Amino acid sequence: MFLIVAVFLFSGVSEVKSQVLVESVAAIVGNEVIFLSDIENMVLDLRSNGNKTPIDELRCNVLRELLVSKLFLDQARIDSIEVTDDMVENELMPGLTMLSAGRVVRKPFRRISRKA
Repeated sequence: MFLIVAVFLFSGVSEVKSQVLVESVAAIVGNEVIFLSDIENMVLDLRSNGNKTPIDELRCNVLRELLVSKLFLDQARIDSIEVTDDMVENELMPGLTMLSAGRVVRKPFRRISRKA
């Protein structure tokens, strides 16, 4: 009886140690979710294209770009504007291109006037 319990306990411990993180939410903007894997995949892409920015700074820059794009997407949904994936990608790509070149340009947000 003791042997069976000991084997069960030790096998349970090994299962606990072998658990891995499947997915983690990095941010939520309205109804939009940014996953940690989204950030890491974009960072890997930028690194593979030769970006030499320090990794923490690069992660922050990527997160900022994703937050802005999700903010626009969520606001468009609120305003009932149809936004396609291509439209979002076309807006996001110039910022990512600057990130991949190692140039981060901070420019103020455009003000969009709302009609009442």
